[in-house]
Amino acid sequence: MTIYYKMLCIILLTSSLLNCADSKKSLPIDFSGIARSDLLQYYSKKPEHLDFVENNQGQGQILCSSLYKVPGKYASVIEKYFIDNCAMSNLVFVCCGWENENGFSGEFRTIEYIEKTETYLYYSVSMYSDESIINDREKWNEIPYFYVLAEISEL
Repeated sequence: MTIYYKMLCIILLTSSLLNCADSKKSLPIDFSGIARSDLLQYYSKKPEHLDFVENNQGQGQILCSSLYKVPGKYASVIEKYFIDNCAMSNLVFVCCGWENENGFSGEFRTIEYIEKTETYLYYSVSMYSDESIINDREKWNEIPYFYVLAEISEL
């Protein structure tokens, strides 16, 4: 486990413990407008071939999320983009579909601390496929779509 992931785990654990003590904090950010927009386009750079599907107002710690799809023939390009630019782990075949290795998502923006509410926001990006029997990367073009999920979460 790299030092980066160890530090992230410590931050997540510490933040969770602090939030348990004061879970009624309200964020000074209105996510209602953002929750109807494309998060990667709003906060980052969205790569070519990645099509916006929908946005959802979150529940619990997830404040809002955007879902995207990419045709299988472009999935390796999108995977490489998020590995190179967001430190996302590569995709591996698990059971009956493709997902991030060890569940490690990437960050499309750095963790942000909001001093007024003592809250951390985490901007994550992950990638996966629907169920598939295709377990060979060379055949990704046979998978109709892969999906990318971008989320903003309160830690």
